[in-house]
Amino acid sequence: MTATRGFWIDLEHLRLTVEPEGDHWQVFAYDRIARLVVYRSRRMTLHGARTAAVQFALVHLGDPEKSYDAEGTAEHLKWKAIGGAAVQ
Repeated sequence: MTATRGFWIDLEHLRLTVEPEGDHWQVFAYDRIARLVVYRSRRMTLHGARTAAVQFALVHLGDPEKSYDAEGTAEHLKWKAIGGAAVQ
């Protein structure tokens, strides 16, 4: 069985990934149109990392009013496990 190396999800043109790095989680938002990483941060927990990723995405995609519920939204999304290197 392959160990999970993180999680990813696509929200519109953004690919959000959260990956373990030592004692914290790295967060990335990759703009698939511009082909650039547009956001990167670190959080201490998986929950915090997912929330940060979703909050960034909601604001970046022009829906800042919904970002107040990024925590709930992040937990209800169907995140996919990364079993190997993230494909972009």
